[in-house]
Amino acid sequence: MDSFYLNGFKLDTDSEGWAEISYGSSNESLISFFVLDSLGKLQQLTWDEEKKELFTDWSAADNKCDVYGICGPFGSCNPRNSAICRCVRGFEPKFNEEWEKGNWSTGCLRRSQLNCGRNGTSSIEGKGDWFLKLGSIKLPDFLDWSDAKDATLCEEKCVKNCSCVAYAYVNILGCSFWSRDLIDIQEFSSGGMDMYIRLADSEHDCHEPRSGSSSSQIWVIFSDLKRVIFSDLTRLLKIGSDSSPSQDLGHLLLRSGSSSQI
Repeated sequence: MDSFYLNGFKLDTDSEGWAEISYGSSNESLISFFVLDSLGKLQQLTWDEEKKELFTDWSAADNKCDVYGICGPFGSCNPRNSAICRCVRGFEPKFNEEWEKGNWSTGCLRRSQLNCGRNGTSSIEGKGDWFLKLGSIKLPDFLDWSDAKDATLCEEKCVKNCSCVAYAYVNILGCSFWSRDLIDIQEFSSGGMDMYIRLADSEHDCHEPRSGSSSSQIWVIFSDLKRVIFSDLTRLLKIGSDSSPSQDLGHLLLRSGSSSQI
């Protein structure tokens, strides 16, 4: 049976991809219609014949966080908080005065510059950067897709690409990443998706992991260890006859062992 007869809504599409939704009622005396306001709120207005006025019969997006981009770039919205917007960790309000007035649309700016990409450094050399997990959220807009087949490969692709601001791997959707401002993040009490955002080392708490999984940390340790060993081996080969090879070799091992602590 056509859905029109079940709930009053009917969806029509044409060969060019256009879609049109209409609403009707079996009560011909009922005057009711839908409007979409400038804030993206959908309302069903119905005429009250006795009071001679319109009233809101139904509305969607009662949650203020459903308003697109209400917290601006790198802002996160939580409808359970008295001030619904906050900056994602590692960021601060672009305009404090506007933020305090409840105008969050200008969003947030990064507090500390990322090491990755600075002065031509690669992501492997950019060992000061790490990824913070944002759990149970609505993923932001403007995502791109990657062909990474699993979460580990998805993470590695973002780690190696300095333009990758954040990444997420969802079993059904696969690997997605962001290279632009993160807009329209919403926090949920349960459900939602997990996303990992790139932050500078200065935003790191020593009591938390440096990334979504251990693979980025392994890349950093291996890169540091390789540089230390290569440097000390080169120096060891240049030792003169007046030095003790055993002492230099011991120093090399101590340097190599200490470099794995990050």
